Amino acid sequence: MFFALGERESSLKPKVQELRQVRSKYREVKMEFDSKRKAYDNAAAGLESDRISLERDAHHMQEEAIRIESKYHLVNAKISLQQSRLGLVEREREGIRGRDHRTYKEMYENKLSQQMALTKVLHRRQKDLKENVEENVMQRDKFRGMLKLLQAKLDTKKRKTGDGSVASDDDDDDVDSKKTSTNVMSFN
Repeated sequence: MFFALGERESSLKPKVQELRQVRSKYREVKMEFDSKRKAYDNAAAGLESDRISLERDAHHMQEEAIRIESKYHLVNAKISLQQSRLGLVEREREGIRGRDHRTYKEMYENKLSQQMALTKVLHRRQKDLKENVEENVMQRDKFRGMLKLLQAKLDTKKRKTGDGSVASDDDDDDVDSKKTSTNVMSFN
């Protein structure tokens, strides 16, 4: 058994030496790896710090750009408003030469006073119509009665001619012979 153990030890000796060499190589590779890993971690931390700083700067720049753009649009709106006011003033200046009103304000005040006067007139007229509604209804009824009388007269003349045509006043002997002063408009 001792002999077998020695043989076994001698057969494993090259493998143990190979293992020692591999372990030594492993230590060297591990040291190199750890060194490179440390350098990588330091570089990654620096790059991450730079990235955060750049993102913060980009965010500030974007906010600044938005603020400037907003200010630009505000200034453009003010310019447009002032241009329209200038155009209004120029149109008023041109209008002074050709109109009764010197400004739009005067023109609108005049139009407003005209409309107010018209409103008063219309209110008076409405009041009159409401107060005279009974008289107006009676007048309308009388007018309807007159229309019925005229229609009846027309129908009578058509029947007298027989062919449906209306006879003239000269052909109507009854009416001509009995010329009286009958007022059709009186309803008493």
